[in-house]
Amino acid sequence: ISTGATLAISGQETKHMWCNLTNAGTITLSSPLEFDDYDRQLMNAAGALFDVQRDVGISGGWSGQRFFNTGTFRKSGGTNTLTLSAVTFANSGLLDIQSGTLTLDTALAMNGGRIHSILLTTGHSSLSGALVGAVNWTNGTMYGGFAVATNGTLAVSGPDTKYLNCNLTNAGTITLSSPLGFVDYDRQFRNLAGA
Repeated sequence: ISTGATLAISGQETKHMWCNLTNAGTITLSSPLEFDDYDRQLMNAAGALFDVQRDVGISGGWSGQRFFNTGTFRKSGGTNTLTLSAVTFANSGLLDIQSGTLTLDTALAMNGGRIHSILLTTGHSSLSGALVGAVNWTNGTMYGGFAVATNGTLAVSGPDTKYLNCNLTNAGTITLSSPLGFVDYDRQFRNLAGA
């Protein structure tokens, strides 16, 4: 999708992606989307927008499916859940959930970038960047190293132990209602003044 161009994916039926797709413009999604075949990739480039406008799912039919976001991935519509299932999500741009929640059942790899409002239910996530919205972590292990920004909230919840295999700096709010374990050597949690 070229800069300035728009692809609207709409309708009630699931749309099937049998190819790799690069977006430099705008993609709007209001129907379920499935990555088919092996190793399919959707690249949302810097400056591009992928806008989910309803509560739909993005799923991987077979193995190796990836969504790379260096632009803006937004959920602007629907008050319930957008689920990414069997698709690895790699974010170095803006993950902006304005309406409802985003649930991931596969890993979130974040290298830089920012997150606004997300529900993490993944087995393992690698984060490097800033959480500037509301993040609810309900399962798994965090890798990488990240910061909760001044206006950010990280809620660690659920019955299972969460594992922190990274350094964490808090300038905002962290609420803890489940066990938390530190993994590996020299892990640090910094709770800054005013946090």
